[in-house]
Amino acid sequence: MAQTVLPGDKAVRRRARGQRGMRRYAVLGSVAAGLILFAATSASFLATNGTATASVSSTGSGTAGDVYTPTCRTSSGTTTCTSPTITNITTLDWGATGTGTTTTPQEAAWSAAQGEVTSVTTAGDVAVVDATGGQTLITVTLTNAAAMTGAYTYVNIPIEIYKCALASGTCQMGVDSNQSEQYLTFSDASLTFDVNSGDSTSEYYEVVVPTGGSMYVYSTNTSSDLAADFLVTSQIL
Repeated sequence: MAQTVLPGDKAVRRRARGQRGMRRYAVLGSVAAGLILFAATSASFLATNGTATASVSSTGSGTAGDVYTPTCRTSSGTTTCTSPTITNITTLDWGATGTGTTTTPQEAAWSAAQGEVTSVTTAGDVAVVDATGGQTLITVTLTNAAAMTGAYTYVNIPIEIYKCALASGTCQMGVDSNQSEQYLTFSDASLTFDVNSGDSTSEYYEVVVPTGGSMYVYSTNTSSDLAADFLVTSQIL
C-alpha cells in the first residue's frame, strides 16, 4: 500500500559575503515514499498518518551568489508554496510547470508503494540562485543517500537548470538549453552545473526537479529513511 509523506519543518540558508570564489549555500529538500513532495524543506516520516508539516523561509540580501528557496506549508494534507523575497525581482515566474508563466512555486511529487518502480509525475521548484556576479558553479547534493538505501534499491532523481534574464523586475524562468538534465543517484550523489559563462549581470538560475527519473522502493518501513535531503550550493567563479 502506498503511504503519504509531506515535507517537514527544517530548512537552513547561510550567506557569506565577499569576492568571487565565495560560496553561498542552502539546505534543501525532502522526498519520501508514498505521495512524495519536496522543495525547500526537510521531511520527516510519521508512522501514525504519514504526514508532516512544512514551515520554512529563506531570503537573501541581494548579494550575487545567494540561494533562495520557496516557503511551503502543509495544512490538512494540502501543501501550498510562496515565493521568497528576492532583491531586484518583483515578479518571479517559476519554471516547474514548464511554461514559465506561474508566479506560484510548486513541489515535486510522485507516488510509490513497496515493490514498485516509480518516477516523478509532478515537477517541483527547488531553489533560485543569483548569478548576477558572473560565471557561477551550482552544486546539488543528495546528502542522505546512504540512509536512503534502507528504503530504495536505486534512485534516479532528475535535476534540471532553468534561467531568466531579469528585465524591469520580471524574471521568467525557462529551460537553460546550455545545461543537460542530470540525475542524482546513490553512486553519483552530487551534481554540478557551470552557469552564466557569459558573465551576464542580469541572470538568475533555478534548480528544478522535472518529471521522469526512476526509483525502486523495496521497503516502506517507518524506520527506513524514506526522505531525500539536498544541499544546494552556489559559488562565483
